[in-house]
Amino acid sequence: MKEIGSILNMTTRTVAFHKYRIMKAVGATNGAALVRYAVRNHLVPA
Repeated sequence: MKEIGSILNMTTRTVAFHKYRIMKAVGATNGAALVRYAVRNHLVPA
């Protein structure tokens, strides 16, 4: 989150907040489930 925050000019808390909001919206219970969702829906390359 630190690296993403520096790229997007956000604090790590803001990045974490958005991550957890996205997780709630897609029904992911942890970071691995969020990555699986992104790969399955072609949001990131496999």
